[in-house]
Formats: sequence, C-alpha cells, structure tokens
Amino acid sequence: MSSAVVIGVGNRWRRDDAAGLEVIDALRGRVDDSVLLVESDGEPTRLLDAFELAPKVVMIDAVVTGEHPPGTVHRLTDQELPNQMGIGQSSHLVQLVETIELGKLLGRLPN
Repeated sequence: MSSAVVIGVGNRWRRDDAAGLEVIDALRGRVDDSVLLVESDGEPTRLLDAFELAPKVVMIDAVVTGEHPPGTVHRLTDQELPNQMGIGQSSHLVQLVETIELGKLLGRLPN
C-alpha cells in the first residue's frame, strides 16, 4: 500500500479545470515512490476506489471564487469541505462533497 495518494481532479479539455491534473504532471518524478499519483475526472466510484489506496489522501481541484485572485490555494479537510461549498464554483465540487459523504457512510475513507 502507498503511504499517500494525491488525486488531481479535472478535465484537460476545459482550460483551467485541468489544474488538478497539471499538479499531478508537475509532481511526477518529484515525490517519493510511496506516494501514488492519480488523475481523476471526479467520477464518484473511481474516487472511492482511489481513497482506499493509501491512509492519507490529498485531492486537488480548481475552483472559481470571484473573491480571490487566480492561483489562490484553499486548503480544506474532509470535515470542512461540506461547509465551504460557497467558496466558489467547481465542476466537481458538489460531486466531491457527495463522494466524501458516501465514503464516510460506507467506511471507505482513509483513517
């Protein structure tokens, strides 16, 4: 099992929506071999599968807030994410919140 999984969420054909995938590209060859890098389109069942690959998960996705300049980093835990949905718009954010909540119910989130 990997020590951590980093999941970049996005779509390369939707301009800055590819930010999560670009981060994965930038990390290749720069992180320890025990860190698994995963590209995702945000589909819930594939995300749940990726959550089980390591005890720690970091997900990267782009959002538009209108309040912060492009490139601003928002760091949220799985507990904070449902309460922060107003921070901006992501084509995956609602899906991610629902997937995390489903993962909690199914016991499929990392410890």
